[in-house]
Amino acid sequence: MVLASMSQRQDIKDKINTFHLVDQEILAAVPFENPLAKRKDVSLKELVQYPFIYYSEKSGLRPQLNQMFNKANIKPKILIGAVEDHTIIGFVYWNYGVAVVPNLPQLNPNEVKLLHLKDKLACTQFTSSQRAITSCHQQLIALMHSYKNIATKIMLAKTSLSNKSVWEKTNSQM
Repeated sequence: MVLASMSQRQDIKDKINTFHLVDQEILAAVPFENPLAKRKDVSLKELVQYPFIYYSEKSGLRPQLNQMFNKANIKPKILIGAVEDHTIIGFVYWNYGVAVVPNLPQLNPNEVKLLHLKDKLACTQFTSSQRAITSCHQQLIALMHSYKNIATKIMLAKTSLSNKSVWEKTNSQM
């Protein structure tokens, strides 16, 4: 069993079975010195004025990012390509450019400013490929589906609480 970003290559898709596991928000990463760092969110059109630290051709995320930029009719000026998230963040930290990266828990918000994308075009699908499935694999798949269901419920609860808080604040001011 392999857990990975979904491949865009048709020759691979035809040879493996996949299922959708989770979507991950894509964030903009900018150096703290960048004027965009003062904001909470940014559009791809605002980011494109800066050089990009981008995922290399070897990255499974590259085709999805290319598709995202193509849909927005934007061509980033790629300065450097890298495979690893932390390498990309390092180049952003040293002010070589900006990047779009998955919202990973191990990203340190003290190294670069992470901004939400206004475009809402970018989600990474993670999938699992399966050949011969052992009982251990079946248990792991069941655990991953449970995690996905729990994460969805938590996100819905947070949204509900957030909306309730806004509603309570609005009504208390009337």
